[in-house]
Amino acid sequence: MDFTGQLKIDRLTYRRMVVAATPRGRLWFNRGLGALLLLIAALHALDMYSTSAQGKPVGVGTVLLFVVQLLLGVFVLFAIELAAARGWRKLAAIGGLKWLYEVGDEGIGIVTAHNDTKIGWDAMAKIDTRPDVWLIKLETGPRLAIPRAAFTKIDAARLDALVEQHHPTTAP
Repeated sequence: MDFTGQLKIDRLTYRRMVVAATPRGRLWFNRGLGALLLLIAALHALDMYSTSAQGKPVGVGTVLLFVVQLLLGVFVLFAIELAAARGWRKLAAIGGLKWLYEVGDEGIGIVTAHNDTKIGWDAMAKIDTRPDVWLIKLETGPRLAIPRAAFTKIDAARLDALVEQHHPTTAP
């Protein structure tokens, strides 16, 4: 029951893979903390405006603190997006845009221009089936996202059957 799927990775697909492979707790923590820092920076800006409207000087340290809060808030809020953009640039620079997925009874293989990885079904701790990816949590190591776009509908259904056979799936 061996079959393959091939995909030329574009920026949006790569971003989806990175976001899918990011633990949801970390994703929401980053978004919440970034929003909180931006809110504090906005309140700080209002305080600086109020102080200057009263004719009092605003100290350099106060302005510096505002700038740090603003920059840190933006960075934390968009950290996952920045990681995806950086990874995409690296991937495009080395020409690794075509990925081949080999699926069989023994596991899944991922072949790129610079890597050839085989992952056995027993090395996979959990597989989440999502609308656009299969998210694989390995026993050790990172999470891997296999995009559905790499497969035809028939092969995607075959992969769903193999996943169900080897690992119970969970909905997000």
